[in-house]
Amino acid sequence: MRILILEDNMDRMAVFNDRLRTHDVTHVDTAADAIQQLKKNEFELVFLDHDLGGEMFVSTADTNTGSEVVRWMVSPEYEKHSPVVIVHSHNEPAAVSMEHALAYAGLEVHRIDFRTLVSQHFSNPDFLT
Repeated sequence: MRILILEDNMDRMAVFNDRLRTHDVTHVDTAADAIQQLKKNEFELVFLDHDLGGEMFVSTADTNTGSEVVRWMVSPEYEKHSPVVIVHSHNEPAAVSMEHALAYAGLEVHRIDFRTLVSQHFSNPDFLT
């Protein structure tokens, strides 16, 4: 499975890499890099964090955020390849906003914070099947 992960925290990325090591994973840590990857490649699963650059509780209007990636994914410019999107941000208001925008655009989206991904989903062998 081809997976794109937008995450700026190296500790979290180490967990993603460990748990998803049997998949083709592309890791980026900026919104611009995520958009570039989505322009060039087709992914089956996309994990999106919101707050990037070491910041916490960033406004959804900022451009280096998961919200910027979502704005691009719901724009006419995005040739929808229909990946499943998992929003894993701890910034609850931003995560809800991202989830609603993606769902409204017709993409399959799940909002699962990182702690829940680790404690419940990554240990489930059927999680990515």
